[in-house]
Amino acid sequence: MQKKEVIHLPIKLPFTMRIILVFFLFFTFPAFSQQLNKSETIKYLNTRLSETKELEIYYNADRKYTISNTSFYESSKYKNKVVLSYTRNFLDGFVDQLEYIFDPLHISSLGTPPTTYNEAVGKMPITLIGQTLIVKQTTNGKIKYSDQNTVYFPFLRSEKLNTERVQKAFLHLKKLYQDTKPLDPFLN
Repeated sequence: MQKKEVIHLPIKLPFTMRIILVFFLFFTFPAFSQQLNKSETIKYLNTRLSETKELEIYYNADRKYTISNTSFYESSKYKNKVVLSYTRNFLDGFVDQLEYIFDPLHISSLGTPPTTYNEAVGKMPITLIGQTLIVKQTTNGKIKYSDQNTVYFPFLRSEKLNTERVQKAFLHLKKLYQDTKPLDPFLN
């Protein structure tokens, strides 16, 4: 029978310190390993959005649409802004392209999607500070701009945890933008 070799660390720590170190590593390492950076968080939200393609969404009680050409990305045109973009294909034949352009730092609240209709797709209300949301709507080649304070992010509602996951992703994205924002020299 072979004797197993035991590797000893050159540093001798008291037993209680070793226990504390093990607990510290056990509880903090998973938290560090699961934090996504900005591009990974945006990619995650884009994936959640793309899951809703071709599923029926209620516009109101009498009108439904599906979405296609979905994308959620960081804008290269507007500094510190993200873009939520998709095409709405109404079942009555009407088609329009929507682009919501906003700064994640302006997110003031994330609501719970209403469950008025029994649908697979939820539309999470994201409320922004003031009228800082730019909406670009293209219909039959005509472009219309407006400003609003709420954007509705479509996501698959099939799993109960998806609402919480999308909310956490947006809060994390806001934190990441806050961390990269330069400090204000006049802030006390």
